[in-house]
Amino acid sequence: EIGIVFQDNFLDPILTVGENISIRGSFYGLKGNELKNAVKKVCETVGITDLMKRPYGKLSGGQRRRADIARALVNTPKILFLDEPTTGLDPQSRQNVWQMITKLQKENNMTVFLTTHYMEEVTDADYVVVIDSGEIVAKGTPATLKEKYCNGTFHCFTFEYRENFQCSFRYYLSINRFCNRYLSACRSVT
Repeated sequence: EIGIVFQDNFLDPILTVGENISIRGSFYGLKGNELKNAVKKVCETVGITDLMKRPYGKLSGGQRRRADIARALVNTPKILFLDEPTTGLDPQSRQNVWQMITKLQKENNMTVFLTTHYMEEVTDADYVVVIDSGEIVAKGTPATLKEKYCNGTFHCFTFEYRENFQCSFRYYLSINRFCNRYLSACRSVT
């Protein structure tokens, strides 16, 4: 009952999205209608039903990431491991991925473990462990870490694009490179 989204893409670029996810589902013992229904459900959940017949290798970065997440969710895991799931994505795709993960977490009561270099991605976490060179250098809630190690300011920037781009996103700029490389005195982020 574990799902994992690797930092790098591991799906076959020649196979379609649907074929890739079906193969993964079969690894979990899903067969016949059960497999077909699981693939359909997970593709609907992550919003990729329109991509099921497209080769994975022809997808954009954001589309690939959603397909990777669908692959990790086909067995309806209780625990989901995410290894830098938004690395290399544009801000809008990052926001879409996080909205989807948050929704899935709440709907399925799923535990999510995240590795990331983006401090803004842990602002809503229950608990954070900062590791440097294999050693734990800090741990606690995001609020506790900010209070304990930083006097920096937390800024929230909202960009809205209408008419031409039809998108909006929020980007959280967080603690100054985790307090100038883990715990030294902080300056305000500007």
